[in-house]
Amino acid sequence: MSGNAAHERVDDPGFETFEGVRAERALPVWSERLGLIGKFDVVEFHPDGHIFPVEYKHGKKREKVHDDLQLAAQAM
Repeated sequence: MSGNAAHERVDDPGFETFEGVRAERALPVWSERLGLIGKFDVVEFHPDGHIFPVEYKHGKKREKVHDDLQLAAQAM
């Protein structure tokens, strides 16, 4: 339940700005070349041009590789 509550905000598309950083929520992403489609929880766009994806995970790390595959696909 706590994971669902924490994810409720990041699943709502929109943005906010803090200290010059624009944080986009529920940002869709895709690659036709790789055949992938997904959605970032949050992507931070910093004034210096750096871009940081933020993925929220709760609880213990799972033994399965699903989370690792998701993060790798987002990085690609």
